[in-house]
Amino acid sequence: MGRDRRKSIATTITELEESFICLQGSLAAHQRHRYELSFFIALKKSLLAPIRILPNEILCHIFLLAQKSNMKEFNYVRDQYTLIRTFSEVSFHWRSIVTSYPFLWSNITLEKDDYEDPCQTRRRRSTSRHMANLFIQKCMLYSKKVPLKIKFGKSFTFKGLEIIALKNLSAVFIDGR
Repeated sequence: MGRDRRKSIATTITELEESFICLQGSLAAHQRHRYELSFFIALKKSLLAPIRILPNEILCHIFLLAQKSNMKEFNYVRDQYTLIRTFSEVSFHWRSIVTSYPFLWSNITLEKDDYEDPCQTRRRRSTSRHMANLFIQKCMLYSKKVPLKIKFGKSFTFKGLEIIALKNLSAVFIDGR
């Protein structure tokens, strides 16, 4: 009788372990399904967000106001570029607005540090110069027929400036000094 009882207990334990493994699999499947549903709900909520129903013209105006309000805080071209790039990384819709709104790309402020800063390492200067050149190229591309307004800060020197196809611009207004 003791032997049958041990066998019965071992069988019950094995059945319980198998049931437990089944339940774990079922729990994992339900957790995945819950995650998918919560993601779907978040996606649907984002479609109902008030910013989604704003006309593109209003969004463009908001972008332009944000850019103008931060102009005094911008130290370098990379700050200008970072702001515009941040707008374009929010969503595909915002990216299409940013790249199709030429006035957002028509103002460039160059400072000395965008091209040459003896305090920066050689690699950092190269990165700053590359970022400035990239931003200027993107401004030339996305500003379309809108004239570029290039402002040179008081500390800017033309030494080291890499002019990029200025002859292809329809009009360039240079402010400063």
